[in-house]
Order: sequence, then structure tokens, then C-alpha cells
Amino acid sequence: MKIYNKSRAFLRSMYLDILGFTANPSSGIHLLNSHLLSVDKDLDANFFDHQLKVLSKKSNIIPFEEAVDLIKRRKVMNHSLIAFSYDDGFVECYTHIAPVIEKYNGYACFFINPNFINGDKEYISNFLKKKVHLPAYKKPMNWNQISDLHRRGHLIGAHTMDHVRVSEISDIKLMHYQIGECKKEIKSAINVDCDYFAFTYGHPERDFNLNSVLIAENYYDNIFSASNWRNYFSYDEKVLNRRHCEPYWPANHINYFLSKHISY
Repeated sequence: MKIYNKSRAFLRSMYLDILGFTANPSSGIHLLNSHLLSVDKDLDANFFDHQLKVLSKKSNIIPFEEAVDLIKRRKVMNHSLIAFSYDDGFVECYTHIAPVIEKYNGYACFFINPNFINGDKEYISNFLKKKVHLPAYKKPMNWNQISDLHRRGHLIGAHTMDHVRVSEISDIKLMHYQIGECKKEIKSAINVDCDYFAFTYGHPERDFNLNSVLIAENYYDNIFSASNWRNYFSYDEKVLNRRHCEPYWPANHINYFLSKHISY
């Protein structure tokens, strides 16, 4: 079975390499969501730099805030625009990812979990192991780094207090805490009015539902999923959809993925 899976992955990669080499991203605005530079302990941003160099030949990289504004105004574009967002708040977002994005005139939105930022060693270990399934050597940003990202032009968004799947919460007070308290924490920590919120895991109905969307609307002007990317909106335009993409994916693969058309 392992040999079969490796062979299948190899053939899929070759298939995407070939198709991606000639693929052109579709005209429109591509909202991408990522998480971290790589799962490796020793980080090197050169691969990400190369990814953006390749992507920028066929698409314009723009600030996330600008992309959201264009989508909400239902702008129809005759070329490809890409905007980046990153969930969870890992320290490599500050040390490795943001500097590369800035090099290509992009400014991302970093969706953070305040209790991960504030967490002690035990909390962080549990978060990595049970919430996001990553190695123990991954670390969160601190508030000074988050504040500096905002000062440099990036957006800071909320991602629930504890990276929870809100569809599993039945207690309304707890729902408000997980969704709304983030806004207060971010304001208190870095004096920024947070108007961006992304649901964790991000699949409509499975991970969040209309009730949680309506609660999020009490706190935020911009709400995001991480699915349904073929359409810009979900839930009667209450939620903007993002597409999963990571810095360690080959750029040609991403060009192929982005060749699919997105609809209003």
C-alpha cells in the first residue's frame, strides 16, 4: 500500500508539472489561504521566493485588503490577481513569509488564535498536537511581531480563540467567546480594530454553519471560509471563500489549480 501511494503521488506530481507548465491562471481574484512555510524544523524561504517569482509572471500579487474590496464590489477582472492569507499565527509567518510577500508588493492577512499566542508550553504543545497536527518545534508569533506586521501594512484577522470547530459548539455563550473574544484580545494586545474573521478548518456546514456566521457578523465586516473556492461567496454573500495553497507547493501546480474559473 505504501508503494502504491508513493507511486500515485509521484504520477500525480508529474501530471501537475506538465499541465502546470503551460497553464494560465483564470482571470479574476484568487483569495488563497495557507498556514506555514513548511513542516521542516530548519526553514528556508528560498523555495517560497521562487514560488512567488513564478506566480508573478502570470498573475499580479496584490494586498489581501484590496482583493477583498474588489470582490465585495463584484469587480470583473480581465487578468489574474492573487492575494494571500495565513491561518493560525506561526512564527515563520513573521520571520520568513511576510518578508517574501513584501518583496512582491503583497500584504497578507494573518488570522491568529489569541490563546495560541498567549499560551504556555503545555497549551502550545496541545495546540500543535491536537488542533493542527504539527511537530512540537513549531511556535506561535508573539504580540510584538504581530503588531509589527500590522505596522508594515499586513492585516491581522481572528481565527477563534482556541482553533475550534464551531459547528460542534452548542453553547451560545461559548460560541460568542470563541468568535467574538478574538476581536477584543487583538484590540487589547496591539490596539487594532480587527474586522476580518476566518473559520477554522473552513468547510461550510461541516465546520461552521449559518448560526455561527450570524454570530460572526455581530463582530466582523469580513468573514471567510477555506472552501467552496469556485464561487466567491457562500451564505448569501455573508462569507468570502478562500482556496487552500501552501508555500511549499510547486508553483506550476498552483498555476494549474488557479486555471479554474471562479464565479460570482
